[in-house]
Amino acid sequence: LLLHGAGSEQAVGEVARKLLSAIGEPLQVQGTSISVTPSIGVAMFPAHGETAAELVKHADTAMYEAKKQPGRRVTYFDDQLRSRARRSHQIETDLRQAIEHAAR
Repeated sequence: LLLHGAGSEQAVGEVARKLLSAIGEPLQVQGTSISVTPSIGVAMFPAHGETAAELVKHADTAMYEAKKQPGRRVTYFDDQLRSRARRSHQIETDLRQAIEHAAR
């Protein structure tokens, strides 16, 4: 979801909370109640990226962080998430290279 001109994290948070509430409502499908526990990751322009690709990547990182916690969550991308994502990426790269080296 792209919010053009949302302005502040507070305004974005209000929209996100409304989405969590609406998406989290149970649905009746052929007599069966189906519900989901939504998670939302937020990245804001220009603080968290200047291109669409950067913003989507960072919002995705924030969403996966939100999914780690129980219940409906909104998580904002920040420098701490950026550091963890870099560290995880480096570990994955190192492991991939070690496996390739060991296979030779």
